[in-house]
Amino acid sequence: MIGIVFKTLLAAAFVASYQAAATTTTPFVQLGPLTEEARDAALAPLPGIKFREGPAVFQRPSKREPKDRLKKTKNYSNLHSHDGKLSGRLSATRRLGAAQRTHGGAGYENITAANAYGTQYGLNVTFGDQRLLLDLDTGSSDTWAFYAGTNCTNAFGEVVESRFCKFGPRYGGNFTHGAIAHEHLYVEYGDGESVEGPLGYMDLTVGGFRVRNQTVGLANETVWQGNNISSGVLGLAYPALTNAFYGPKGREYPYYAMQYSPVFSTMVDQGLVDDFFSVAINRPTENASAGAIGFGGVPEGLAGVDYDTTGQADIIVEGLMLIAAVFKFQANVANDIIAASDYSFYTIIPDGWYFGSSTDDKKRPYIVDTGTTLIYLPTCKSLSPLLCPPLVLAQAINNMFYPPAVYSFMNGGFLTTCDAVTPRVAVVIDGTPFYLNPEDLLFRSIPDEVTGLCMTAFNDGATGPFILGDVFLKNVLAVFDIGQNVLQFASRIHY
Repeated sequence: MIGIVFKTLLAAAFVASYQAAATTTTPFVQLGPLTEEARDAALAPLPGIKFREGPAVFQRPSKREPKDRLKKTKNYSNLHSHDGKLSGRLSATRRLGAAQRTHGGAGYENITAANAYGTQYGLNVTFGDQRLLLDLDTGSSDTWAFYAGTNCTNAFGEVVESRFCKFGPRYGGNFTHGAIAHEHLYVEYGDGESVEGPLGYMDLTVGGFRVRNQTVGLANETVWQGNNISSGVLGLAYPALTNAFYGPKGREYPYYAMQYSPVFSTMVDQGLVDDFFSVAINRPTENASAGAIGFGGVPEGLAGVDYDTTGQADIIVEGLMLIAAVFKFQANVANDIIAASDYSFYTIIPDGWYFGSSTDDKKRPYIVDTGTTLIYLPTCKSLSPLLCPPLVLAQAINNMFYPPAVYSFMNGGFLTTCDAVTPRVAVVIDGTPFYLNPEDLLFRSIPDEVTGLCMTAFNDGATGPFILGDVFLKNVLAVFDIGQNVLQFASRIHY
């Protein structure tokens, strides 16, 4: 999903730096901060290549007071719940009436339920002059749609009948403001899905706001597992996760990457909204609202919000630090050297977890992602429980179900009986426990066709990145503040 890949250019630079270090008086490894003179001396043998030192791998959450982001807005978008599989699209490149507004405005879009499952969520976006339902995804940054020229391909790159991809309605036009020459979109998702196609400029309407000349993609080829409802993806993460590349398909390397402004960043840049948005996902029932997203405010009339139970966490820059000679490379979970020194995912570090009478206070990074259904936790996949550490979080919480949930390699999740008793579980953020409604912890309405068992909400996250998906987001009002790079939460268990 997110392996660190060293391309030829990076490898060559690494070797050159090693050879240079062996023939210079500059120390191979220097402890403590580097002076500018030492850094310049170390990097001098690499003409034409410029490095910058990224921030710390993990930035500790601060206790600064955020701006008041809980102002209400009548402008929001309803969310729509799709019938379909549990969304494993671990979002971010891994692996849901138009009026020009003045600055400081606020908009919303409702989320409307199409079924009782609540496994995928989307909202209506006007592409040019055509209204489409796009998957809402805070774990990726690209916005794109299927169109007349979209081919359905299988995992081997062979074109197959479109019914296998289950496309929703397709966009019927072209780029209203022209295509972008010599650039293309290529996105790979963690569950094996991928999208490739041209990029261009389009006017979009999102939450009542007209976003002008937005960069979007149209899918030429896609490996997709759709639902016959949604027509693409609306990505709301940071610009570092955009997937534009210079040149033809096949050049999807970091040194061909062409970063651009995604939809919400453009909305802020054009003065349409303040620099934050809020998401409230409901447990959908048939013909009922599946929640709402507010741009520059919090949707009015949200049921069940407990403004006395709140917490905040800084969004961190997450990466793996590699030290070679006396300079640092960083590669983050997006498999992109550049993104490692920029904000990319909405990643936070909770204080820990409460489950039953147990606690886990290990500090780990979690991506907050509307494009993923489940909660992905550390786990151990050994066939023998005796070979696993005494407390692996995914197993520990799943053991609290009665009867205990057991990992199924065939289903890719933890299964138990559909009438199992669920534990009491909370994720602790900023010292506040955010409890999860027992109704969300077991997918009782989607039994496995072979075993008759049901999947729990806590899945295999291996060694990371870990994810707080829709199961968590159904229990909070979440504010994504890109101005201050902080996430705020208010409890929302019962509604």
